[in-house]
Amino acid sequence: MNIYSVRRDPDEEIDYDSFLGFVCVAATEDEARKMWPSTDWNAIWCDQARCWVDDFGEPAIRPGSTIWNSDLDSLQVEHIGVTSVPDQPSGVVMHSFLAG
Repeated sequence: MNIYSVRRDPDEEIDYDSFLGFVCVAATEDEARKMWPSTDWNAIWCDQARCWVDDFGEPAIRPGSTIWNSDLDSLQVEHIGVTSVPDQPSGVVMHSFLAG
């Protein structure tokens, strides 16, 4: 499995209480890009709706929120390594959050 750093565009305007980026384990760059940065609560990327949804399929982010980017193409994804643990599951290892 690969290790990726996923960050927002540094020119993106964000408010407090927003994620700045995260490090994750994923098989591909696309899988990393579609991960929700928090391990505390879950949101799932919905390709059809092009937005983050909760466990019930409802939008997980209120309109105008900057908690995390819904424009996945603008995220900066960098391959930073490979795990040494056999059968390492995909997921977020750590995140950066701008608390307010």
